[in-house]
Amino acid sequence: MSWVHVRQSVGRWIAGAESVAPVQQSLLPASFGGDPDLAGFRRFTGNNGQSALRDLPLPTHERAQQIAYFLYLANPMAQWFINIQTAYIVGEGARVKAADGDEDVQARLDDWWADEQNDWDLKLDQKVRELGLYGEQCWPCFTAQGTGRVRLGYLDPWLIEEVVLSPDDAEQPIGVITKRYAVDGAEIPQRRLKVVTALSDEELGQAAQSLRARFADGECFYYAVNKVSNGSRGWSDLLARADWLDGYEQFMFQRLERADLGNRVVADIELQGMTPDQVAAYAKAFVPPKPGGHFFHNEKVKYTITSPDLHASDAREDARLFKHQAISGLPEHWFGGGGDVNRATAGEMDEPTYKLFLQRQKLVKGIVQKTARYALRQAKVWGAIPQDASEKVTAEFPAMVQADLAKIGSAMQSLSAALA
Repeated sequence: MSWVHVRQSVGRWIAGAESVAPVQQSLLPASFGGDPDLAGFRRFTGNNGQSALRDLPLPTHERAQQIAYFLYLANPMAQWFINIQTAYIVGEGARVKAADGDEDVQARLDDWWADEQNDWDLKLDQKVRELGLYGEQCWPCFTAQGTGRVRLGYLDPWLIEEVVLSPDDAEQPIGVITKRYAVDGAEIPQRRLKVVTALSDEELGQAAQSLRARFADGECFYYAVNKVSNGSRGWSDLLARADWLDGYEQFMFQRLERADLGNRVVADIELQGMTPDQVAAYAKAFVPPKPGGHFFHNEKVKYTITSPDLHASDAREDARLFKHQAISGLPEHWFGGGGDVNRATAGEMDEPTYKLFLQRQKLVKGIVQKTARYALRQAKVWGAIPQDASEKVTAEFPAMVQADLAKIGSAMQSLSAALA
């Protein structure tokens, strides 16, 4: 199924035109999902909780991730979009600091950050890149008994079958269910991982506690982007632009083939007054002149070198139009197109993109801080740090945009003159 078909099915799903055979299952309240028409029915895929109306079928989600990954590998613009966003968010790297300057807590954070398995300096950009590429990240976490050292693993989003939300709070994921799959003939069973939450199990609602008790195969962190509050799965940053990125690439390949045709030349030899047999005999005996050579003939023979006129310049505006749609929301000059941009207008065009990147950077800061606080809590459980130690941490990221000293200097000069 192509991405166009995926988008069409999404549109029909949103409009309610795509239906499946209504198989009646266990009765649900009339207010299920906020839609009385769904009472008495259950989704074929996914859960029936608060996310039911905001999640697409699992095959559609898997297909979307496959297409995003393919575009990242094969489409230069898609790869540049994901990589440039990661570069601005992570910059030269980040670090975590104990908010109150506690040396014991800082030492624990430094060990956790530099652990050979966690290796945040090396892996942070990869985690941020794949969060945007797949729209979600799941990191199983493992705590060493005795030391309380926390190490993070990685679960491929394709192996996630379902993310279960709290029945009391749709914004709170409480568990991740993995798929069953086989490796070298050995079946890997389904796992049910608890999602690490800011609340203890006792602070969750009664229904959430009962549901969460079924997740007994370990703990994990789960983060998602580009989803609504009561959607359980995240979506790739390439989702909305996938068709246009692919279409632009196909357009450029077509122009490449056309350019190849335009570079081909042929010899047009006109033989006046000859019969078809004479033309055939002439063609059989004809030897094309070498480059720089000579061609001798009388007035009955006309030799012309021709090349096709394919009007290649007509494609320039079309290519720019398609490119703008594919990179919508980003400045054209970031993708090698100058257009009508100069230094002054480029600075104004950059700001909206920086705002979007800052928004994602704020989310990544929160993710790092939440994960670090969990590491400190586990250290307390095993007595590695004092029980009264503060768990407040701050994630420090480099400034996304450096201050324009020329502008500041000019402003100071104008201000000084005004004050004088």
